[in-house]
Amino acid sequence: MSNPSPRLRNMDGTRGFSLLGILLANMFCFQYGMWGMQEMSLFSLSAADSAAHAIVKIVVETSFMPIFAFLFGFGMIKIKENVERRNGLAGNPAAHLARRFTFLFVLGLAHYILLWEGDVLVSYAITGFGMLLFLPAKPRTLFIWGAVFAVLAALIQYGAHNDPILPLSQLEKFNDKTVDIYGSGSFTEIIRHRTLSDPLGLYGFYHVLNLMLSPVIVAPMFLFGMAAAKLKLLHQPQQEKKLYKKLTAILIPVGLLLKSCNYLLPDLGWAGSIAALGGTILAIGYLSALSWLFSTRPGWLEGWFNRFESVGRLSLSNYLLQTVVCVFIFYGFGLGQFTKIGIIGGIALALGIFIVQCFASQLYLRYFRIGPVERLLRAWTALRWKRPVAETTKGQLPDFNFRPTCPLL
Repeated sequence: MSNPSPRLRNMDGTRGFSLLGILLANMFCFQYGMWGMQEMSLFSLSAADSAAHAIVKIVVETSFMPIFAFLFGFGMIKIKENVERRNGLAGNPAAHLARRFTFLFVLGLAHYILLWEGDVLVSYAITGFGMLLFLPAKPRTLFIWGAVFAVLAALIQYGAHNDPILPLSQLEKFNDKTVDIYGSGSFTEIIRHRTLSDPLGLYGFYHVLNLMLSPVIVAPMFLFGMAAAKLKLLHQPQQEKKLYKKLTAILIPVGLLLKSCNYLLPDLGWAGSIAALGGTILAIGYLSALSWLFSTRPGWLEGWFNRFESVGRLSLSNYLLQTVVCVFIFYGFGLGQFTKIGIIGGIALALGIFIVQCFASQLYLRYFRIGPVERLLRAWTALRWKRPVAETTKGQLPDFNFRPTCPLL
């Protein structure tokens, strides 16, 4: 058996920093609900909050979660390689990954039902099962299919920015009920409203339809990540810095421009599709920028790079922890701040939560090798339980230089 592959620090750091973007985007849903966030005219936002909302929509929303999809696909190939390296011809990567996706599906379903309507783990798990068909595919095939799915995902989101999802009166009535229940309702009342109510009157079937469409939207970055892993991209960041810099300079401006179409051309029917395509392009641009930053690693930012890597190594635990903290702050069974702190307040809260996670994750990894939820996932996937092992001597920072590649989100 050969030695395990070195842990890719740039991937950990990228995943960790991306959790900040994900939290900033998710804050709309935490604060205003899945339907309310679609029609912010229902809320009395100040001019500053409206500007902040537009900035987050263009710069952040739909462009950080795709990075996780990319890393998920990237991780599938790394896990496949690790299983084959350990077990040779006797290895069965598809079964290994299928167990992993089963765990994430069940965890995501519990996350959605018990805590929050913005869960992505179920969508990722369903998409992951579909991606098993692409495990033996060549990188070129993966890129082609990724481009096809990216176009399909953009077409699904056709529509002008100012086209109402539903008659405003209908949506307003449902939103008033949501604000009342989420802001002051009990735990069971919130669960019942989240899972069985929607302004379409479909009694939860709307969520099933969403789950059926979500793999098409998630698939492009999954496939691009799988292709990148097979081509060994992002494995040698020092040698690839020029590529990262070039992609950053091209893709970030293009992605921002395309995502601005909803605001620059609000009456254009294709604005929604153009903005959706821009979200994917911007995500690749951000991925390139983060890879470039983590490959250059200026000394004055070294401490923060290590903290981002710590957050990334505990990404699944940190993602779920963000939900627990936010629903406690905003929902009625906690502090009941639903719709009350505004967009700028939500941004400040997200930054505060993430900074705490940076320091807490680094402290946790002084004593443990793997996060609590990641440990359960690994045990289920490998069908064996290993006792937690201290990463370092007490009080020392963890050594990030060499480690077996751990599962991604």
